[in-house]
Amino acid sequence: MTYLRLNDAQRQAITFEGPGPLLVLAGPGSGKTFVITQRIRYLTEVKKISPEKILVLTFTRDAAAAMKERFLRFSTNTVNFGTFHSIFYQVLKQSTHFNDSQLLTDMDKKGILLPVLGRILPSALTYERNNLALEIISAIGYYKNSSKKEEATRRLSPEIKELFDELFTTYETERRKQGKLDFDDMLTDCRRLLSENLDLRRFWQNKFEYLLIDEFQDVNPAQYEVIRLLSKEPYPIFAVGDDDQSIYGFRGADPSCMQRFQREYQADMVTLSVNYRSNSKIVNASMKLIKNNQNRFEKELVSSKEQLGEQTGDQNGNREIDFRQGNSLKESGLKEVGCIIKRGFRTKEEELEYLKETCKSFLLQNDEMEGGKDCTKEDENVSSLAILFRTNRLMQRLAMRLRQEKIPFAMREKEKDASHGEVPMDVMAYLKMALGIATPEDVARVINKPSRFVSREALSACRENGMTLEKYYSTRNLETAERLRLLNGQLERIAKLSPFTAVQYLRKVVGYEKCLFDKYANDAESLEDAKEMLEWVTKEASKQESILEWVKTWGQGTAKVMKEDDSRIKVFLMTAHASKGLEFDKVILPSCNERVYPHGTMLDQATLEEERRVFYVGMTRARQELEFTYIKGEIGEAGDVSRFLGEIFKN
Repeated sequence: MTYLRLNDAQRQAITFEGPGPLLVLAGPGSGKTFVITQRIRYLTEVKKISPEKILVLTFTRDAAAAMKERFLRFSTNTVNFGTFHSIFYQVLKQSTHFNDSQLLTDMDKKGILLPVLGRILPSALTYERNNLALEIISAIGYYKNSSKKEEATRRLSPEIKELFDELFTTYETERRKQGKLDFDDMLTDCRRLLSENLDLRRFWQNKFEYLLIDEFQDVNPAQYEVIRLLSKEPYPIFAVGDDDQSIYGFRGADPSCMQRFQREYQADMVTLSVNYRSNSKIVNASMKLIKNNQNRFEKELVSSKEQLGEQTGDQNGNREIDFRQGNSLKESGLKEVGCIIKRGFRTKEEELEYLKETCKSFLLQNDEMEGGKDCTKEDENVSSLAILFRTNRLMQRLAMRLRQEKIPFAMREKEKDASHGEVPMDVMAYLKMALGIATPEDVARVINKPSRFVSREALSACRENGMTLEKYYSTRNLETAERLRLLNGQLERIAKLSPFTAVQYLRKVVGYEKCLFDKYANDAESLEDAKEMLEWVTKEASKQESILEWVKTWGQGTAKVMKEDDSRIKVFLMTAHASKGLEFDKVILPSCNERVYPHGTMLDQATLEEERRVFYVGMTRARQELEFTYIKGEIGEAGDVSRFLGEIFKN
């Protein structure tokens, strides 16, 4: 058996003789998938292990399919590739006659929870109960995977936080009554079966004697227990992962499982320390960042590539450039270290405009590559730019701007339809009220935007009795009745206006704009979103001739972004989480400010370290160029720049 392009650590991992477990610490771009596939070849072709005795575990079906495809380039052996849940499914199917019809869909889960919420929160609106149901489903899933009830509860809205025990018990009782399982029960039930049934455990241990596990840093405690139950002495487990890239704590992933594995199994360790993706500047900067984490395996990574580009500037290779009108270099906030740049802006609008123009210029510069291959794939030499956001909300703002400019791009996450955001839906609700075609949900949505002191009880009573709100309050609260009379007059006026004038009237005269700005006065990011959406809706209104036709066609014909498998794509928008496993020629991490990176406030140490890992993952997607943008404020103001940039750029 011959091996191509192996370094010493890769060869050591692939040819590990055991007989016990091996933990492979695989840094970014270190060839972990290649090592896993070659390890399988070594087991089957050199050690003559029966392929049927080998199980390769991944976390997604796409990852399992991709790894299987890579393996079949070298071999025709029929090795078992699957996800954790596919194995759970097989255990349950063969042991309890489990089948697909028993799996709860998301609609089924909501069907269990919504009646309970209706009883507990009778005055809540339908869309509010729907949102709360989604929160509860997520919290239940986290709890089942991690067994951390306190953390699961912390994720819930205040009105249901104290009700989690009751909601969970009711959900489980109804689920069992229906004879159903949800996705997470496959894990917990499988663990229980393997723990309690010794014969069953021995059957699966003998069926799969060799376990190879990809992305081991994403294992949660419950999955770790199943791995322990599936293996037997001498525990020939080949676990590959990188604790520095563990970024799915919100799903229950726990990087300490890697340390637990090494400690409990006394596993040998190999570190894949050569990064074949990024140049030395990017590798060194990312290591400078991640070494600030305490709960990790110590490791040193190096780049296989020569340092790119000619050094200019001072003795440290630094140079400062001005990108703003008429300001000195020192005021520009831009610092370049080889191929790593940080760029400061006075406002979020300036940053957003820069990102848009960067996408446009990048596409213009790379027009000659039209028709190239999909640049998200490894080993493809296609120029690509990725802008990696900390949150989906930040990403959607740029996506909307690019759509308006007809700049082609792809998004990995599900694209949110701008027409269904809070502001557009509020505007549509008001317009439908003006036309007399509003539903009770429309009225409830905006009747207190701005506040007119209309209660939920009043809304429910009027809905049931067919009474108008003005009449309801005429004998109960004259001030509220007067506010409603004023609103009715404003709605009559709006119905006679053009769409553009109607939206402007709604913003300024009715008071919707001030209401919105007051609501988000202490949330700068949401305030920016609200302003942007107001301007977008107003611009859309200017294109319309009739309010009625606009309302009827609202949300139809929204421009679509290019699909990710479109060969013409060169610009990608995604969250840092979604970028894991991908690589691009140039990466931009925007909004590198506190409360974005790291996300949130009052962070405990574990959360802060995960936030640093998210930033690290984003950095290590870059092959050649890496850029950070941040808001530094107006000249003379102190910008709340991310502490992570301070760690990277400190001398």
